[in-house]
Amino acid sequence: MGILTALFWEIRMSIQSTIRYRFGVISDVIIYSAILSFFLLSNSGQSYAEMYENVDYKIILVIGYLAWMYAVTAITSISQIVSGEMKQGTFYKKYNAKYPLQILLFGRLVAALVVQSIVMLAVIIIAMLIGNVSMIWEPVIIVAIVISTVGMYGIGLILAGMSIFYKKIGAFNYLIQLFLLFITDTLPTSENISSISKILPLTSCNFIIKKALDQQNYIDEFVLLCISSLVFLFIGYMIFEYFLLKARKKGNLLFY
Repeated sequence: MGILTALFWEIRMSIQSTIRYRFGVISDVIIYSAILSFFLLSNSGQSYAEMYENVDYKIILVIGYLAWMYAVTAITSISQIVSGEMKQGTFYKKYNAKYPLQILLFGRLVAALVVQSIVMLAVIIIAMLIGNVSMIWEPVIIVAIVISTVGMYGIGLILAGMSIFYKKIGAFNYLIQLFLLFITDTLPTSENISSISKILPLTSCNFIIKKALDQQNYIDEFVLLCISSLVFLFIGYMIFEYFLLKARKKGNLLFY
């Protein structure tokens, strides 16, 4: 029960902070909407129409884009949160808290995803207006996005561990966001690349989205998504712990 209380307060404080500094939310709405509008107006993803004949390719593009937004939030927000805590000098207190730091950070991730959901609502409305997209949702798509986001959180823990030891990795975060956009079949990706990148939870999630909307069988992709998410979550947890111990030995937890 205590850990749930700790998570609740982490989520609450993070959301309150976002409300006070809401310009970041407004800028996210503008940036994400502008990028998606460009893709829709330029007919990006039109090749999906040849592979998935029972659904509008624009719907595939929009939902895949939303899954990507959640994924990059899970990846980049954690390292940004850790960097912020270290700048404020509060990181060491969280490190010595009663509960594992990875769990406390998950609470901050939930808060970031709640805020991102608000951004997504605005993005969906703009997509419907500009791209004339009629949204369709299947229950399995929501489940797949949730599982994918948890799996990508494992990658976020790896970057957070790197930010503890190496400090500033902001540029690396942006590169990963763009990298994921083009290799995970969020936008049309060559079969050779997607066959390799499907070890990433986001790629498997995108396959599920397309097949579920096209009424195809997606069981194999769903099993792969669950396995890869668990694997990345475990690896991320362990690598984060490794960098944390390494930074503690070096003595750089107390300065930024």
